[in-house]
This record gives sequence, structure tokens and C-alpha cells, in this order.
Amino acid sequence: MRERLMLRSGNRKRFYLLLTLLLGLVLIRYSLLIPIPKVTFLGIILVILLLGDGDEILAMCLCCIPLQESIDFFYSVVFCMAVYLFKYHRRIRINMTVFPILLMVVWELLHCLGEDFGVMEFLTNMIPLLALAVFMSADVSDTDYDFIIRAMAFTTAMVCMSLLVRVMYLARFNILSAFANLQRLGMDAEETRKTAGISGGEINPNTLGILCVLAAAGLMQLRTVGRGTRKDLLLAAALLIFGSLTASRTYLVCLVFMLLLLLFSQKGTVKQKLKFLGGMLLVLLLALVVLYLVFQRKILEGIATTGLK
Repeated sequence: MRERLMLRSGNRKRFYLLLTLLLGLVLIRYSLLIPIPKVTFLGIILVILLLGDGDEILAMCLCCIPLQESIDFFYSVVFCMAVYLFKYHRRIRINMTVFPILLMVVWELLHCLGEDFGVMEFLTNMIPLLALAVFMSADVSDTDYDFIIRAMAFTTAMVCMSLLVRVMYLARFNILSAFANLQRLGMDAEETRKTAGISGGEINPNTLGILCVLAAAGLMQLRTVGRGTRKDLLLAAALLIFGSLTASRTYLVCLVFMLLLLLFSQKGTVKQKLKFLGGMLLVLLLALVVLYLVFQRKILEGIATTGLK
């Protein structure tokens, strides 16, 4: 089975080419403010799904999460679920993990009965849960999780890069001015987007920070079990730096928990564990240093304001 997964992992060029095209167009629309129609993104996603296997469909569905504010998230998830059911309906076996999800759907439906019930609003909230139920009911015994983790991490990093390019573009690529005016990575210059006639593209900094931690954790876990590469570590480091730029306390809390979980899952001698612990502390220190250097002025102003009060 391992040999079969390795063979499939080496044949993902088409997926990454189409995914890179999608991310590049997202960057052009939301960072350079060129109004590319959003239906173009749906078209590329649909091509990826139709040409891809089960792993690529699942990877594309997860890649839609960091892209949720840049694409039509509802229709993208519907496409992922529909294509997967069409291609692999024989893999679906209802199991116990589905029932908590269905209970959440019923609970939300009951919650809506006493209010102005909106069908589209209800479906928008429930479709991701239904997609989760479908994928959790599928036979995933031969799923290439390494590929899925890397695809998700790559997409998250590119979304962060797109947001950073937007800050640089609005500052006319003046680095000092860009970082001096940076609020939190993920926040958007709304008035600039409205002037350009473009909506979407921003993302909650706390959500972005959590996504960065999860993606980095997956890559570092691959390294822990001996299947990671240097590229995985470099991508994880970039994600942690991007996460620091969100200035999110949620990100820092999740980062600490991630490091602790990785420490307890680390195998080897005491010396190897201490070495791993030292590396994790270095990562945490780097995140705090980046956070301070970028937001130094705002941090000092906050301390001064607190002192005056």
C-alpha cells in the first residue's frame, strides 16, 4: 500500500499546476485589484475535481477553507461533495461519526424555526457539515494524507502571501511603509476594494492564525513520523511567520498547544526529545520576535495607554 501511495504522490503535477493557476488568479484579483470574474475560480475548481482522484477531490475541498472569502465557498463545497459522490459513491458507508454531525444539522434547523427562516442561509451553514459527513463516511484506508496535508499547507501559505502582497501593493511596494501601516494580516482596506469594485478576499486574522498553525502542525507531524522533507520544514516556518503577522492571541495559544502535542508525539531517545524541544522553543521565540518587530510601535503605544489609565 505504501508503494502505491508513493506512486500516486509522484503524479500530482496536474493538480498543483491547476491549483497554482487558481491561487495566482486569486492573487491578481484581490491583491492587484484586477476584477477577474469569480466564476473563473469555480471553473478551475470544477476542472480539478473532474480530472482528479478521490485524494485530489478531498484535498481541493480542504483547500477551499483558506480560500473561503475569495471564492464562492458554498458552490465550491457543493461541487466537491457532488463530484465525490458521483465518482466514489460505492465507498460511502454510514458510520457512527456521522450521527453527531447530523444532530448538529437538526439542532440548527430547530434553532431556525422560531426566527425568520432563510433557506439559503441555512444551506450555506449546513453544506460544509454535510460534506464533512460524506467524507467521514467514505472508505479512506488508502488515502494519501501526506499529499492532502501538503496541498492544504501550500494553499494557506499562498493565501497569506496574497494578503501580504496586497499590503505591499497599497504601499507602492515600500517595505517600511507597508509594515508601518500593517494592522493585522487578514484585515483589508475596504474602501480600496469598493473603489475598485471588488468584494471579498479578506479573512479574519484569528481564523487565518488558526489555519497557519494547523497547516504547520501537519507538516511538522510528517517530519516527526519520518516522512517529511526540508521543503516541508521551510513551508512550516513560513506559515508560522505569517501566523505571527496576524497579531492574534488565538494563534499564540494554538501554537503553544501545537508544540506540546508535537513534543508528546515525538519518538526517540531523551536526547532527541530535548533537541526537538529546543527547536520548538526557538520557533516560539521567532514568532514572538516577528510579532514584536512588526507591531513594535502599536505594542508600545498600547503599554503607554494602559499605564496612563
